[in-house]
Amino acid sequence: MGRWLLKGFCALVIFGSVVRVGGAAHLWRVPDFSGASRANPQSMSDCQSQVRSAMSQAGLPAANTRSLTERKLAEAFRPFCKEWLNSSETASLTQKTGPGFVSKLMRETPATYDAICQAGIDADLAARSSTFRYLTKQERLRLRRDTCPTQLRYMKTDVPVIDFTALIADHPDLYVIACGAVLQSQLAQSSLASKRFTRAQRRRIAERSCREALRRGLVNASGARGLLDAHVDEQEMYAIVLRFARQQAAA
Repeated sequence: MGRWLLKGFCALVIFGSVVRVGGAAHLWRVPDFSGASRANPQSMSDCQSQVRSAMSQAGLPAANTRSLTERKLAEAFRPFCKEWLNSSETASLTQKTGPGFVSKLMRETPATYDAICQAGIDADLAARSSTFRYLTKQERLRLRRDTCPTQLRYMKTDVPVIDFTALIADHPDLYVIACGAVLQSQLAQSSLASKRFTRAQRRRIAERSCREALRRGLVNASGARGLLDAHVDEQEMYAIVLRFARQQAAA
């Protein structure tokens, strides 16, 4: 049994790898939008347009996905732009001071971040529906409920960037939810794994693998843009997945 299982899982590595969990989702960050100098928006529509432009240039899903209409995007940007336009500080911002101001604004007025963050989550869930269909209803609700307020608590003070290394270390369950969905999706791509293991068994393999990778310090979230935008040592992760698959096959 061990031989065919090893052969089958080697096939996973060939067409995409069961261990490539990094970059699967950007749940979620904002660009360093400073609005400095000539770019300083003077109206709500101008601000909304510039926020979207900054996000699009940063490759963020909420600015590019077809699942969010122009109206939905405008509503997501409205709380941020309202605070921006009402602040007396924005007129004197520079490229150097702007990012720190944005971080302060969002941390002190959570609604400005939450609306944009939720739009990003909706965009990710829609754009990667084939992956996130492996989430249960409760897990999907938890991601939408907990991700944004949790991320905001880990936003750096000098720039609107989330410290995902600290966040994942303190909230491993949030990472495992998303990581597990990615691994389940990749396991399901293998005809051998999908035939040998039930969906519930593949779920156990994936979740145990994600937790073990965290426990062993294999997840490097330095510079990550989202919960899954982290690097994992492929050989080490492959060995972990194979070990839990063997255990599941022998159970």
